[in-house]
Amino acid sequence: MVPLAANPHASRPAPRDDAWRTAAFVLVAGGLFALALRATPMAGEWLLGGCEAKVCAWACVLAGIGEVARGRWASGVCAMGAGTWLHVLVGGWGMVALVGARLMGRGSDDPRDESDHSPGPRWSAALFVAMGIGLATAGVVPALGLASAASAADRAAAIRIYVVERLPHHLLPRTFAEPMVARHLLAIAVWWLLTRLVQPTPARRRLVRFTLAVLAISLAGWLISLAEPLAPARVLSLLRYYWFRLGDVVVPLALAVSGAAVTCDAAACRSIAPLPPWVVRTAVVLGLVGGIAVESTHWPLPGRTGLVPRADSKVAGPPWIDICAWVRDHTPADACFLTPRGAASFTWRTDRREVVSWKNSPQDVAGLLEWRRRIIDCFSADGSLTDMERSTAALGAERLRAVAERYGADFAIVPVDVSGLADLPFPVLHANGGYVVIDLRDSR
Repeated sequence: MVPLAANPHASRPAPRDDAWRTAAFVLVAGGLFALALRATPMAGEWLLGGCEAKVCAWACVLAGIGEVARGRWASGVCAMGAGTWLHVLVGGWGMVALVGARLMGRGSDDPRDESDHSPGPRWSAALFVAMGIGLATAGVVPALGLASAASAADRAAAIRIYVVERLPHHLLPRTFAEPMVARHLLAIAVWWLLTRLVQPTPARRRLVRFTLAVLAISLAGWLISLAEPLAPARVLSLLRYYWFRLGDVVVPLALAVSGAAVTCDAAACRSIAPLPPWVVRTAVVLGLVGGIAVESTHWPLPGRTGLVPRADSKVAGPPWIDICAWVRDHTPADACFLTPRGAASFTWRTDRREVVSWKNSPQDVAGLLEWRRRIIDCFSADGSLTDMERSTAALGAERLRAVAERYGADFAIVPVDVSGLADLPFPVLHANGGYVVIDLRDSR
């Protein structure tokens, strides 16, 4: 994040004061960003608290936004291209927003908004752009091949599974929680009001244009979704591209940067409340400290034991960790398991295969169709993805035996409170307070 000076016409502060101001800006903006990321997303995007390809891509996108604010458009393209290479949708939408912000700046009255300030000789800008485009292409081309060999009917079925059944909370606006939408819209309004309280600078104007380009992408997604009754298949095929993902991160970022800029500007503080600036700043800092204290309750700080990671939020944490450790130490390396529907960390904790996982859904057409078949076979009593059971064992011994035979499952991990567990005709190999491991090999 780039500290944006409050007033370009003011006298330059001493280097020591400038360093302290920059440090204060970064700390306040970082704290606001962390809290806003939890409170203001509309479509459930997350950035902090996990690690996967998109997190690394977000690092590149945030670096690209910093380059945009500095007016280094060419190096911004390079950063967005690297993000696209790591995650085609995270970086790709960042690239689209960068182009939109650049086009909006073409009519600017301030020539500093339009010029490229990328470091090095002029030819290096072309090199940065070429590198960005090359990296983006390397990310886009493999993604285009995910559905190339599938029939039109299979593609349509896979898209419906992906958008309507598996990820509607990220992709389908009509399923978004109303409080989340309201908080997101409120964050946009507050951001816009905060930008009016501080002196506009070239860096601020660039960041505002980038944020407006991001909001235009989100708005386009909403408008597309409104046409679902008229052309459902076409609309769903468009909505699978995560139109709201970029807004879920950039709106909190813009809100945090503007909030920090206001906090560090004495005149802006006085415009908020007729009090000395230190009072407003103290209130902001106390609010941040309180918010971070609440958020830190799940952090693995020194002296804390028994904390359960969010990946295990849908299982009984300590018993699940214990049962996975037993599986890792006492079962064959090539064994295959039937796991509870809420399990998300089984393969990571055990290095063993599982028949299917709700969390680990594939991206390609054939994989999605097979994934749905396995989910239905393992957890559904009526052939739909609603009101599914937590465990295959809840569907009875015959269903458990048939699924094990069909998919080559050797063992099953079953919650101890599943009805009918005691009547299952399979040996129990290990048990704790939350789960049992049963042996299915003789039943196949």
